[in-house]
Amino acid sequence: MEIIEYKNASKVPIEFEARKLCNRNDIEVIHLIIEEGKVLDRHKNPFDAIFYIISGKGILEAGDNRYVLNENTCIQIEANMERGWINSGKGNLVLLIIQLKTIKVGQNNQ
Repeated sequence: MEIIEYKNASKVPIEFEARKLCNRNDIEVIHLIIEEGKVLDRHKNPFDAIFYIISGKGILEAGDNRYVLNENTCIQIEANMERGWINSGKGNLVLLIIQLKTIKVGQNNQ
């Protein structure tokens, strides 16, 4: 068992306030804050991700789609789907990200 307080969690090396609350071989949990008016550029990851909006309002660009999402909403994104966030609300957009790092059999992780 491991208990990690936010203030002691390791920082993710990106331009936003992001901390790893859990980092195992199979799963990673990240607390991410995107400030008002900021954008997390589109990118791909070789694993499925679950995003839970703790607070704020944002636009998730996933593949060819855009989703306007508010707090207390959860969305799942498949591996290798291009994704990015835009903070479209007032104040911070705060996300909890659960990345399922187990790569599916036959999946191309490029």
